[in-house]
Amino acid sequence: MVTDVEPLYKFLRKEHVHFWQEGSVQLTSVAHYRSFEGDEWIADRKENLAEYFIGSFHLPENPSPEDRRQADKISRAGGRIAPDAKNISIRNVGIIRSEPDVYALCFSHEPFESARQAMCHDAPPASRYDACLYFPNPLAFVDHLMKTGRVDDQPITRLFNEVYFSRVEYTKRPIELDNEDFVAFSPFHKPPKFKRQQEFRFIFRPLRLLPNIVRVTFPPPTPALFQQVF
Repeated sequence: MVTDVEPLYKFLRKEHVHFWQEGSVQLTSVAHYRSFEGDEWIADRKENLAEYFIGSFHLPENPSPEDRRQADKISRAGGRIAPDAKNISIRNVGIIRSEPDVYALCFSHEPFESARQAMCHDAPPASRYDACLYFPNPLAFVDHLMKTGRVDDQPITRLFNEVYFSRVEYTKRPIELDNEDFVAFSPFHKPPKFKRQQEFRFIFRPLRLLPNIVRVTFPPPTPALFQQVF
């Protein structure tokens, strides 16, 4: 069991800092970012989408083990090739699949200076931040959120039953299945153009259909959980 996560930073606008300090954060549906208006910085038209392309594939009458491996790769992408299929051809087919919707709480990881440059200076003007919070032990904060958080009059655990986390991987799309390894896309994959954000995500799995934005309130956190950098 993982009991520690690297220190993280939350870049935000100054007028929103008090929400965190007073015990209020919002969890956002990752699908919401696909329709978010504005430059692709907060918005991401490919958020939580799996995207693959098959240029040319032929499964002969007597498939070799390599043919079967390629067919299996296409099936995993959503191509649905039957295990006993043979003598079929696929050309110029794209596969786009939306993964199950989840909710995200997003941070940036070290190094701090490059993250600050990206989030406060290089971002499109409407998306630039002018404040930052430092989380020395992010898991302690999320544990506080899950143990004490409430959404309206309900404990947060009645709406979300699982939290998992990772650095984001910046992966090109589509994956060309003819000559590239299969990638199992997840909410921890984003296109390479977002790499400067150095994103780390906590993902919350909902138990039922919820609004795109869920406001969670909790007892005001102590300075041990996070401090304001600027």
